[in-house]
Amino acid sequence: MEHLEAYKDHCIDQAITVLESGHDIRCMFTTPKLLEALAIALEKKGTTIREAGITGIFSGGTEFTPQWTRFAVEELLDGAFMTPTYGNTLMGLAASRPVIPEDGYTIAYYSPQPRAVIEVVDFDDTNSVVPYGGTGRVKLT
Repeated sequence: MEHLEAYKDHCIDQAITVLESGHDIRCMFTTPKLLEALAIALEKKGTTIREAGITGIFSGGTEFTPQWTRFAVEELLDGAFMTPTYGNTLMGLAASRPVIPEDGYTIAYYSPQPRAVIEVVDFDDTNSVVPYGGTGRVKLT
C-alpha cells in the first residue's frame, strides 16, 4: 500500500505544479480520493482549490455518497462547483443534477440519452427493475 500512497502524492504534486504554472485552468476531472488529497495539499500551502483557479469539477470513478459530497462542498471546494459523474467509454458521462443541502446532497445521475439507459435492477433478476427508492444493481444498456 505504501507504493500506492507514493503514487497518489506524485499525482498531487504534478497537479499542483500545473495549477501553479500560470495556465488558466478552471475545470478539472478527478476522483473523490484525489480531489480530497489535492484540497488538503493546497491547504498546507495556504490556498484552496478555488484560489488555485478551479471553478468547476467533474468527479467520478469511485463511490460517491451524500455524506462525502457534503464534506467536499462544505470543507474542500471553497465555492468551486462540483458535479458527481458516472460513466465509461461506451456511454460517455452521466452527470448528476446539482447537489444541494436542501435535497440532502442526494446524487441523481442523468444518462446521456438516447445512447445510454441506466436502470436499477434486482440483484437476482436483471430483467426486473426495482421500485423507486429501492436497492439493486445498476444496469447500463
